[in-house]
Amino acid sequence: SSSDISMGNANLKNTKAESLESDEQFMDKVLDVMCELRGMDLFLTDDPEEEIWREPLLIQSGLRDVPTFIANMMFPFGNMTAYFKLPDWFDDWDNIPEEKEDDPPNVKALKRFLLGDEDYRNARCKVIPHVVDGPLAIRLIKPRPMEVNIDGPRHPATWHQVSKKKIVEDPLTNETTSAALLECDIDVGMSNKQIRKIINVIRPHIESVTIDVALIVGTPNFSEVEEPSACIGLWRIEKVDFESAAVFPELAVEDAAEKVKMIMSGMEMEEVVGGVAAA
Repeated sequence: SSSDISMGNANLKNTKAESLESDEQFMDKVLDVMCELRGMDLFLTDDPEEEIWREPLLIQSGLRDVPTFIANMMFPFGNMTAYFKLPDWFDDWDNIPEEKEDDPPNVKALKRFLLGDEDYRNARCKVIPHVVDGPLAIRLIKPRPMEVNIDGPRHPATWHQVSKKKIVEDPLTNETTSAALLECDIDVGMSNKQIRKIINVIRPHIESVTIDVALIVGTPNFSEVEEPSACIGLWRIEKVDFESAAVFPELAVEDAAEKVKMIMSGMEMEEVVGGVAAA
């Protein structure tokens, strides 16, 4: 596992998602994985973090050295964040290679996905979870693997794309590049009571559960036109110990002040909108 480069250092004992690779329904969709798993973090916090890419520790731990896709799952009790290396042909948002007629279908799908807006991504980004092992109660209720849109009314997703930039580590000697990235923040039980109840029931058993997960780009639901598909990432979450995970790093004073400003600005905007609506 490459998880030693991540911040919360989730120990992924075996990242090979064998159950999905051998499932006749999905094996064709997960054959050619586009993005290599770099690691996974677990953090306990009462206020799960959005925009993980802003954390200085990502730069310090090397996670911003290469273009990266971040899947940030925000639970009521913490963050589970997976990092994937984007393909070598991706460098930055303003120079994504044009789609070619002879590009493989999965390359076409990923290029279109990266170039698409939030609505385009939400309609096509899907997750395939499969419970491989766990306590009897979990095994009895586990469903067959199925494609689930990453964005939905009960689990909204938000996208952030960040361009690469030069950053100065040491003003006297070193200048390094902070690579481009794409982050997806998924609200898993933060704003929906039903999902939150399910998560809280499952939480004590996470350490005993093994789940294979595929993240794919697929044809939008109910579309009559079949589109090329791609497997962004494929990995196994095997009996991770969330309860002994790291506590989310405290913000530096400057970063904390900036976050307070953003929150207050949002509150002021809500008041303005509310006043206009009332009028």
